Amino acid sequence: VDHGSETGDMYAVHIALRKTFAPELDDTEWPPFVAIKSTSNITIENLWSRWLKTDGRNCQSTIIQGRTNGLFNPLNEIDVNLFQWLWPQIVQQKLNNFVQYWNCHRVRSQKTKAMPSGTTPNDIYEDPESYGYEDLGICVDVSVVEHLRSKLVVTREEAFRFVDDDFKAAAEEVYAEIGSPQLVLERGWAIFGDMRGRLHNMLDTYV
Repeated sequence: VDHGSETGDMYAVHIALRKTFAPELDDTEWPPFVAIKSTSNITIENLWSRWLKTDGRNCQSTIIQGRTNGLFNPLNEIDVNLFQWLWPQIVQQKLNNFVQYWNCHRVRSQKTKAMPSGTTPNDIYEDPESYGYEDLGICVDVSVVEHLRSKLVVTREEAFRFVDDDFKAAAEEVYAEIGSPQLVLERGWAIFGDMRGRLHNMLDTYV
C-alpha cells in the first residue's frame, strides 16, 4: 500500500491475521504489510492508467457533461443526492467490466521476464503450479475476518452509502416508475433527467 493515513486499520488487521494463521513465517523475510510511495507501486499505478485508457476517461468526460447540459444544479440538494445515488452505480459497473476484462486478457509471452506471461491472470491464479509457480496464499477463518471488521468504527454499509436511507428509498421508487432502465454510461444523464423532476415533486422538503 501507499503511505496514506487511511491504511492504519489495514495494517493492524494484516498483522493480526498473520500472527494468528501463519505464526511460523519470519516477518523479516516475509513482511505481512509493506508501505511504499505510490510512485514505486508500479503495478497498481500502471493498472490505473490502463483503466483510464479503456473506460476511465469516457466516464470522466460523460460525467462532467453535467456542468453544461442543464440537468444538474450543484446547489440543489435533490440534484446532488440523485447524482450520488446514480453515478456511483454506473461507474461501478464499468469498473467491474474492466476487472473481468483484465483478469481474462492474455499476457503476451515474455520468456526473459520473471513475472507470469503467455496466459491470463485468472489462469495463473486458479492453477499456478501448471505455470511453474507456487500458491503461497494463507487460509484464514472468515469468522475471524468478520470479527476484525466489526471492530472498525465505520461499518461496511456506511462506507458504501452515498445517500441516506430516505433518499435511497425515494430514488429506487422513482427508478422503478421509469421502468428500471439499464444503468449504462451512455444513458446516465438521460436517466438522471427522467428521475429528476419526479424526485423534485416527491421530495420538495429537500429543496
